Amino acid sequence: MKRVLWVLAGLVVVAALVLLLLSSDNGRAPETLPTVTVTRGDIVDRALAVGTIEPRVELSVKSQVAGVVRRLFVDAGDYE
Repeated sequence: MKRVLWVLAGLVVVAALVLLLLSSDNGRAPETLPTVTVTRGDIVDRALAVGTIEPRVELSVKSQVAGVVRRLFVDAGDYE
């Protein structure tokens, strides 16, 4: 039982030393970050892209049954 206590005490001491070494600043001055003053204004975000959009996979959608659509129960743009 005494041996377990000594091992645990040793682990606590080693953990404390590791934390002490990792938390020290090694004598360096604290790093200063650049700052700016806050001003009110409008947010403007613009993007310009030139090119074509190409699908990864092109599918052909075909009906398995021939017929006439008599009623359409959704509007263009409906989702769900």
